[in-house]
Amino acid sequence: METEEIFRQEEATLLRAHDILQSPESAKGVLLVEYGHLVNAYGDLLAQTRMLTKISDRLQRKVDQTNHELSKTNYRLTRTIDDLMRAKLGRKATTLVFIIAIVLFIISEIIIEPRIDHMLVTAGSLSTYIGYGLKGLIALLIKPFEGFTEKKMIDRARKRAIEKREKGAVAED
Repeated sequence: METEEIFRQEEATLLRAHDILQSPESAKGVLLVEYGHLVNAYGDLLAQTRMLTKISDRLQRKVDQTNHELSKTNYRLTRTIDDLMRAKLGRKATTLVFIIAIVLFIISEIIIEPRIDHMLVTAGSLSTYIGYGLKGLIALLIKPFEGFTEKKMIDRARKRAIEKREKGAVAED
């Protein structure tokens, strides 16, 4: 039964009840019969309302469940995208730090160690230990520098993503 039809029947029942109440020849018997019709119509309306409410409640639960599942899926996708971005930027940071470390080792071998050797000619093997110390220092600084570089790259990528979203939101308005 369509919604419009339900309301038409109820409006007709209400109009009939008003007509009977306003008619001068309303006898007790006619009122009782019409009251019975009104009670029956009201019972039908109540049954239809209950059915519609059950259907509506069931649909609402499905919508709520779907929204919850979408929220969980959205969270997992966001986490996955963040993990992929971190991995990508981590590889870039590692490559950059590795290149910098190679450059520092080359600078150490070509420029710094010969000067140390020249300054410490009389000290003998001390210059070798100083050279090893410089290379060890460079090696020890690689990991913290990589973490710092990766963090900066991630922060910059997030900032760009936020700006991109804001520009997209402004364009939609």
